[in-house]
Amino acid sequence: MNTKVFVVVGFILLVSLGIYLFRPKEVYLKPECDLATQTCHIKDEDFSGSFEIGPKPLNPVNPFWIEIKLNQPLKGQVKAFLFGLKAPYLSDKITLNKESNKLFKGSSIFPYCTREVMPWKLLLILDNAQKIYKVSLKFKVKRE
Repeated sequence: MNTKVFVVVGFILLVSLGIYLFRPKEVYLKPECDLATQTCHIKDEDFSGSFEIGPKPLNPVNPFWIEIKLNQPLKGQVKAFLFGLKAPYLSDKITLNKESNKLFKGSSIFPYCTREVMPWKLLLILDNAQKIYKVSLKFKVKRE
């Protein structure tokens, strides 16, 4: 009876260790740029790309688009999330269409309650099989 318990526990530990060792590495990138006014770029040792949002200037009463251009083909998927920094309940998942292995596009609209100048964060998650890149881009939108 005791040997069966040790075998089961040993098997569970071995599987857990395998999952831990072979899971994709997460890489957090925070480019120093203002997404509301310029194209932002990321670069890692084996991965690079650019992110743009428009039309500029951003106006919360108009729809906006997001374009992600990568220099290498992406093996997985891209997810985009928009968060209001002063109003955390304001969040949205943005659907991105895969135009090619290097180009992703999507569009959305800011919540109607956006007033005056509001800070936002766009979180992009790029799954490239061995690494998952999490890109955090902060910017402000002014209601005209």
